[in-house]
Amino acid sequence: MLDQNAGYGYKYTCDIFSDIGIKPPLMLLGTEEANRIANEEEGKRIREYMDGFYGKITGE
Repeated sequence: MLDQNAGYGYKYTCDIFSDIGIKPPLMLLGTEEANRIANEEEGKRIREYMDGFYGKITGE
């Protein structure tokens, strides 16, 4: 679940299901640790892309 960068963190998403009485589906959300690792990787890719984009604009 990579929506943390879009504003929906793992706990928040689990709470959406719990609030309506449904156990958060592991197959949809994955584990909290796997989600943390995926978010770190996504953040790294975003930073690398932005660094390259900035370099193209500034010529650095």
